[in-house]
Amino acid sequence: MNLLNDSEVAMLDTPLPALKLGIPPIAHKTALAFAAPHCSARKRQQIYCNTLAVWMVNKHLTGFGIRTDLNGSRTWQPQARTLQDVADLHIPGYGHLACRPVLAEEDRCYLPATDQAGCVVVQFDAEFSTATLLGFSPVEPDRLVELPLSELQDLTVLYQQLPAAVSLKQRAEDALTHLTDWFQGEIAATWAAVEQVLTAPEMPVGAMRSRSRSRAVERGKILALAAGTEPVALVVWVEQNPNTTLDIAIELWPINPDHRLPPEVQMILWEPHSEQLMAQAQGGGSERLQFRFSGKPGDRFDVKVMHKDFTALEPFVI
Repeated sequence: MNLLNDSEVAMLDTPLPALKLGIPPIAHKTALAFAAPHCSARKRQQIYCNTLAVWMVNKHLTGFGIRTDLNGSRTWQPQARTLQDVADLHIPGYGHLACRPVLAEEDRCYLPATDQAGCVVVQFDAEFSTATLLGFSPVEPDRLVELPLSELQDLTVLYQQLPAAVSLKQRAEDALTHLTDWFQGEIAATWAAVEQVLTAPEMPVGAMRSRSRSRAVERGKILALAAGTEPVALVVWVEQNPNTTLDIAIELWPINPDHRLPPEVQMILWEPHSEQLMAQAQGGGSERLQFRFSGKPGDRFDVKVMHKDFTALEPFVI
């Protein structure tokens, strides 16, 4: 594991006060969108606060030059946040960093028993207009913890534990999706049922409704774009043919009230071995972007979603 170098650590030796940050509108929109499908007011509040806490910690760390994996975090996975009380940010080379929310009048926070390596406590004001990063605490995995806020350590303790930036290419290799495994039910938790990702009733689901669905599998995941922009949904549809080839559709859907993709968003289909561009599409305010193609076992391709200074790379093998 590559840690921050000595010069970077030296810059962080001076204790920092609690950091008070303004919460941007896009963070509220994302939190509301994640919470909306749930009937229980308590569950909606939990998901709303958890999402805001993770968003703000991610915003701070990325601004500090730390590489994070927001889209791979359990808070961004519909099934995980439905079944559990999850508020963690995945940091490659470090693990899951808990980002636990507390309200203005609270003097302690409760950390569920999971595999988190540490915890940052985020306190919201009464109007949810600001978030204060109060401090850090190391935690023992899989133990229910009650953390008094007075015992939190300075955030510099966390900074000195975090790994250096992990390259986008290395993260992509670690996250390679094997599409043929989907037909045996071996699907990573980061890929959710499309009905959980595209929740608006007026939003069509599926890439090829006219095709037979008997041998088809469809999954999706939410991608956070550049700051100030609503997230989008990446949907993958695969159907197995009798000759072992796969028909594949890759789609990018908006998740916003207008049901339109941002004009600047791009989706690129890339062949990594020959480093050749296979296809490219740009949002332009459209309802969705789509690639359709066929492939044989062993074929590799990457999907890149780009928006301003944001890039997500999803690698696949058939």
